[in-house]
Amino acid sequence: MADFPDDRPLPVLVEGPLEQIDCMTGERELHARMAVEARGGQVTSFAYYSRWNFYTCSLDLHRVDPTIKWRKTAAGATRVQTPNGSFIIHAHADRYVFEFHDVERMRFCGMYGRTNGTMTIKRGLAEPECSADRILERY
Repeated sequence: MADFPDDRPLPVLVEGPLEQIDCMTGERELHARMAVEARGGQVTSFAYYSRWNFYTCSLDLHRVDPTIKWRKTAAGATRVQTPNGSFIIHAHADRYVFEFHDVERMRFCGMYGRTNGTMTIKRGLAEPECSADRILERY
């Protein structure tokens, strides 16, 4: 995993409210689901699951995992680097936006190709709400 010169260590987790959000977008045979845990507005873990007909994708990433790099970008987002692709997390007051960057499908889904696109999770709602853009495309 290459280092990004402007990235820096994440700040120490602040004491703040614990957020646990689980939402799904799509239909039974084609959907994406994301579960997010954050403390004080900082994402500490996320799990992604999707179904595309009979193919399923599944990943579960935690800030404390020593094999994954969690860093702060120069723009203030969180970069999560794995050996099989990376994610950029933008934390806003009303939503979290997860960008998928060349996430290898073979590792997480058992099919060829890479996942690129975004998943947005709205915060502070009584009913969780999310949307996906391009991450459910076949290639």
